[in-house]
Amino acid sequence: MATIFQMPNRPFWFYQIVGVDGKRLPRVSTKTSSKRLAKKMAEDAEAKERERAKSGDSKGRVFARFVENAARLADEGKLSADRAEEMIRELRQIANPNFKETTLSEYWTGWNTRRAKLVSESTAGNYGHAFKKWNAVAPDMMLLPLMEVEVKHIRDGVAAMQTGEGAIAITTAGNYVAALKDVLDSAIEDRLLTSNPARSKEIRRGKRQAATKEKEKVGPFTLDEVRRLLAVSNEEWKGMILFGFHTGLRMMDIAFLGEANINSAQLLKTSAKTTTLTRTPLHPQLKAWIKGKTGDYFPKIRTMSNSNVSTTFSNLMKKAGVPRDTVLPGGEKVKRSFHSLRHTFTSILANAGIPAEIRMKLTGQKDSEVHAGYTHHDSKALVNAVKKLPTL
Repeated sequence: MATIFQMPNRPFWFYQIVGVDGKRLPRVSTKTSSKRLAKKMAEDAEAKERERAKSGDSKGRVFARFVENAARLADEGKLSADRAEEMIRELRQIANPNFKETTLSEYWTGWNTRRAKLVSESTAGNYGHAFKKWNAVAPDMMLLPLMEVEVKHIRDGVAAMQTGEGAIAITTAGNYVAALKDVLDSAIEDRLLTSNPARSKEIRRGKRQAATKEKEKVGPFTLDEVRRLLAVSNEEWKGMILFGFHTGLRMMDIAFLGEANINSAQLLKTSAKTTTLTRTPLHPQLKAWIKGKTGDYFPKIRTMSNSNVSTTFSNLMKKAGVPRDTVLPGGEKVKRSFHSLRHTFTSILANAGIPAEIRMKLTGQKDSEVHAGYTHHDSKALVNAVKKLPTL
């Protein structure tokens, strides 16, 4: 940045500019008493310095001066991380005048497009939702060049998520931070970053300190509530609810079921979230629903985004008079959503005395301690477990 000034008892203005290597060049007299003209001369000199740096003949000397200046600052203990990154950006600009720094928003947008081809639709939807959330709570950070994103920006964004009228739970904020970590990790792989500020311990501490909303616990439906949901559903949604109730599968795993997932009297499905393959014996009520159906079971629902499917189910709950929030015996407050069918499935089996390791195998949940015992349970044990489920 050029500066202009006057010397004591001197009528003329002087200017001094910073060279491309970060050093201040000697002051120059403008030979004029006009401040406006002096400022113009300083700006012109600064522009010439930049052009000189961009010329092929001088690039080598400029790079050498950068290295020399960096070494001097390091010896003096003045080469901060911020200054080093600033010098790197200046060098890039000199080496390639057309170089353009990528903002976090630009990089994340491209990353989402690439990532969508490698992950499930629901996972891609979660990354897209996280992108929208960060844009809402930290718009200035999203417009920063990747190398300028700092811990404080992320920490402030997390605090904004967890306070105010739209405050979210600490676990939800953690999911958004995790998505940001994945994006910045990829930026490191692409050599656009050298470290990931989202992995700072300060972020984790700040998340706990800023929390104003406790984690919402998910609760099960009653049998009467599930029957009321079925009563107001069309054919596809009846199938979604029946599969959720009788298999405990996750919402979007069910949405992508079809004839190809049926093997004799078993449902085979690999979870998009955990990549665990579950083999679930078909309940008679499910056999009746899929009878005569071919191809994809949910052709309309599978084309919807994760959030739209959730919203549609929430509307079904309202139509059926099933409240989102309720209080369980003992006074525990819980919320309900489609995921509550998974809780209902597990709860019924638990209440029927089905061992935890069999319930884990049916739901596809991972646990290192019980996983070793999975192979001790044959298909007959699984069939007996499913028989415990009532007909709606």
